[in-house]
Amino acid sequence: MYFPDLATETQVNSGPHVRAVGWLSGDHKFSTGNFPGDFASRLRALCSRWSNAVQALWWPVAGGPHECEFCAVYRAGGNLGVPAGRLLFVAPVMVAHYVDIHSYRPPDPFIKAVLDCPLPGSEAYSHAVAEFREINLASARARGLL
Repeated sequence: MYFPDLATETQVNSGPHVRAVGWLSGDHKFSTGNFPGDFASRLRALCSRWSNAVQALWWPVAGGPHECEFCAVYRAGGNLGVPAGRLLFVAPVMVAHYVDIHSYRPPDPFIKAVLDCPLPGSEAYSHAVAEFREINLASARARGLL
């Protein structure tokens, strides 16, 4: 599913606080290039804990893995929230594959947020996303899901 980088809507979350990153599609060009050396490894570490992020944010779980549209070799499922103050970057966990294999270069604010983000599952991460969790819970209540 495609969403342009920095859009305020994604498959799992939307609103003025949301910024989409890495929702790529074969039908749309994406930026490529270099990034700080520790960015890719930090992104992989965050993505490996996506289920902790989903739990902390009170997001729905995606319906199974998706196949990479560019190589048809890699499959991944899940989504990641990367807090940056009052903004929440929302990315599919496949974003790490796009960076590592397809040279995708996410927007600079996302790169900075990844480098600054505590690991999902930590108390620091739960604290950093607490405001977004409350927004998601309020939305679920308003829709009669709770």
